[in-house]
Amino acid sequence: MYSKDIANLFLAGRTVSCTHVALGSLRVMETLGAMGQAVGTAASLCKKYNTLPTTVNKKHIKELQSILQRNGQYIIGKPEDCGLANNAKITASSAKRFCNTKEEYELKLDNDITYTLPLDCSKLGTVSIRIKNNTDKETTIRYKVFCDERDTAYTKGELLFEGELKLDGYFDGYMPIDMSVESDEIKKVFLELQKNDDCSVCGSFERMIGMPCFRCGMWRTNIDGKALTYCFKYEDTDNLYAAQNVVNGYSRPVSSPNCWVSNTKDNEWLQLEFEKPVDINEIQLYFNAQFEDDHFNEPIKQLVTGYKITAETENGPKNIEITNNYQPQNFVEFKASKVTKVRIDFIDNNGSDEFEVFAIKVF
Repeated sequence: MYSKDIANLFLAGRTVSCTHVALGSLRVMETLGAMGQAVGTAASLCKKYNTLPTTVNKKHIKELQSILQRNGQYIIGKPEDCGLANNAKITASSAKRFCNTKEEYELKLDNDITYTLPLDCSKLGTVSIRIKNNTDKETTIRYKVFCDERDTAYTKGELLFEGELKLDGYFDGYMPIDMSVESDEIKKVFLELQKNDDCSVCGSFERMIGMPCFRCGMWRTNIDGKALTYCFKYEDTDNLYAAQNVVNGYSRPVSSPNCWVSNTKDNEWLQLEFEKPVDINEIQLYFNAQFEDDHFNEPIKQLVTGYKITAETENGPKNIEITNNYQPQNFVEFKASKVTKVRIDFIDNNGSDEFEVFAIKVF
């Protein structure tokens, strides 16, 4: 994003050099805004070191990335610094299990459908899917399991294995599938059910972070404009929505949900406990802005709108309450000395039955 011919000229937005194919991705507002932020930050480093853009690229790129991430920028595959929160003990009022058993809609299996299944601790055991045979005859559904093409995208890679499900006449319940996947390299797998007009699957319109569901292999399953999440149960995982996710270095779903999700909406909280007292200037919170969708609904139900931060100090508690929030990233100026604990009590969101937090950073 700087000129190869004019030494001190940056380029941002549609003026950058690219093919017409690349322009199709970068021409949109979100990408152009990110480019502008990167160029503006790089220009500040040019001034800081009295140097030119090419030198920033060669000598100061890590500092540039660090500043961008500190200011809320996302860089694919690069872990983020959570500051003082890195070494804090994280606890929460509750944590939701990674499953969906709420039945609001029945979808006929007249096309192939795909479940996205993140691996917990590099393994995936038994997954049970909610399915119905609508006839009185035994039928068979073939399935395939694919690895991820890369852990930063929701695209299928190579075929791992395949099998078939045999359903009795009028079967109506959960069918277990032994996935038998264990790998340090594979971060998520895709379970593809093949078309069978005699059968249907059940689902709900509650969005689940880390599990977009697809139809025909590529499109999100939408019913009247609402995304459908297929019903399923994990048998062997408790960590995919754990509190510790808020300091794992990723502030959005990538290979895993990377999110804490509460069980309910009542009296839910997250707490950071420091091994020894620390001085704090700023607390950053990253909420759900439907990163997994190509568009978002308004208002975003999962977005936290109200919360209270309380810090325990040697001089007693210090707190601040945030109301009417509409931003997915909250950078809260919070100056406190000799802090031993920070607790965030969640008050409200835009209508979801649970609270969701991707990251907490303390500086």
